[in-house]
Order: sequence, then structure tokens, then C-alpha cells
Amino acid sequence: MQLVAITPEFQTTSLAQNTAVPRPRKLSGGPASPDYKAVIFFFFAGGIDSYSVLAPKGAGHARYAEARGPILAIPPEDLLDIDATKGTPQACATFGVNNKFPLAKELYHAGELSFSANMGLLQFPVNKLNYLRTKSRLFSHNISTIGHQKLDVKNIDGKTGVGGRLMDELCETRVSSNSVSTHAPYRCRRSRCAQSHSADIGGEPQKVSVWTQR
Repeated sequence: MQLVAITPEFQTTSLAQNTAVPRPRKLSGGPASPDYKAVIFFFFAGGIDSYSVLAPKGAGHARYAEARGPILAIPPEDLLDIDATKGTPQACATFGVNNKFPLAKELYHAGELSFSANMGLLQFPVNKLNYLRTKSRLFSHNISTIGHQKLDVKNIDGKTGVGGRLMDELCETRVSSNSVSTHAPYRCRRSRCAQSHSADIGGEPQKVSVWTQR
């Protein structure tokens, strides 16, 4: 019933009738130009238990299992190995992806997926005795949601979001030391589904609109 209620026919006439005439097929827009790049930002507002997706293996698994407890900790045999020795040095050389998410392992080894682990909104490490020292609102879901979209714990860039700052860097006109302006390296366009979203807010007020082209 929910699927019927959101169809155009239902919203227009309140009656869903089969006309026996197929809808015209949507014409393909064709392939994008070779220099086209897209950044797709998915934000799962309901949250995710990241330690049930990615977990340390090897020597680090013992500490992980102790912290998570026997019910939540994923045993090593249920983790698909990924190599973390490339790039930034890691405390653990081997991590594992939940075996119910094999696509993540496949994309990671194909170079099409990366993990940013051990991230959060803490200004510095705290425990249950001194957590009030940090200005992070640790027990507020809505504040944490905005914080993860901004990725600016120390509030250096004000109200801007991580996507908006990225667009600022890619799309703004550069001025060299001899006051010569150069064209922006990229022409950017943005689209978002959610009306209320902090991730794509840039440094200029006009970038807050739902659809913006520069």
C-alpha cells in the first residue's frame, strides 16, 4: 500500500488504474566526459556499529574482544582479512571486515574503498571520570549528527561542513602572490536530497541552497 500511495497516479487522482499502456522509457544521457568526477556522501542518520563492520585482527583482536565483550565481539574466523600495511602506518597490520559484508573487502582490495578508522568527536582522549572536560556533546544524538557532518571538532571553520569546504578548495578562483587570478581548477555542481544537511555547507552563504552551480 505504501508503494501505491507514492505513485504519481495516486497523488493526482486518488485512483490507481491500469491503462495497459507502458510508460515511455527514459532516454539515457550517455556516458560522462572523461574528466568528470563525483563525490557521493552518504550519511546514515541512524548510526552504525562500526566495530561490527571493521575490527582489528592479530595481536589487536584480544583488546578488541575484551572491550566489546563476548556477545558483541566478532571472532577472528568471522572476519575477512584486509591488508592495512599500505599508506599510513597502522597500529594493526591486519584488519577484518564482517564476513556478511564481502563487498567491502572486494572494493577495498580493488582500490575503490577506504576506511577511516578511530574517528570521532572527542577533542582529546577522555574516560568516564573526566569526560566533562571536553566540549563535545557526547550524549546528544542530534549534536553528534551535525558534528560528524562538519568534522570540525575545534570549530576552526565555523559552521561549514566537510563537503562544503572540499568544494571551496576545488572550485574557488585562485589568486597568486603577484595578484594574478587564475581560473578555478574545477567547475562544481551540488545536489542533495535532504533539506537539512550540514556536510555541504560552504564558507559563503549562497552555497547553502539545495542546488547550487558555480
